[in-house]
Amino acid sequence: MGPLHQIEIVEWQHGDYVLSTDRDRLDAEHVYHCLSGDSYWAQGINREVVMRSVEHSLVFGLYCQTDQSHSHPSSDEQVGFARVVTDYARFAYLMDVYIEPKHRGHGLGSWLSHAVRAHPALESITKWLLATRDAHGVYTRAGWQPVAAPQRLMEVTGPDPDRQRYPGKHITRIKNETSHHDLSHRS
Repeated sequence: MGPLHQIEIVEWQHGDYVLSTDRDRLDAEHVYHCLSGDSYWAQGINREVVMRSVEHSLVFGLYCQTDQSHSHPSSDEQVGFARVVTDYARFAYLMDVYIEPKHRGHGLGSWLSHAVRAHPALESITKWLLATRDAHGVYTRAGWQPVAAPQRLMEVTGPDPDRQRYPGKHITRIKNETSHHDLSHRS
């Protein structure tokens, strides 16, 4: 297993809210429904794609701790989510930041996007990116700023229609679990 599965659980508290990297606490089905049904950036996304993205990211669940009565312990309602795609050395991309509508307007998005950058496993990251259509103010309050040199960034969006037409033969080798990673993929 890679470093993703060896990272200690980290939690932050903000009033009645807790941000946690505990995968066992995360309701992946809830994440899927929020992203596929409520977000503008992943509307209609396939469930399997969401589950795979959650599995291969550093995930952050946002929970509201509510005390239902004096005789019952507090319960956690998942009210938000974010994930980081990273190499744990130099680069991290914050994405799928989502806060339930009834919990917006309390500074949670800014707090979450600031806390994520404070995760101990990400302390060496020197380049953070995120994309937003309409929450620039939220991220600015947490220290984010527009890309200084956007002309240096490029993107590919969607599947590559020419993928099967590349010349050469693709060779993939898989080593056993006891050996180090084999990064030899040739085209």
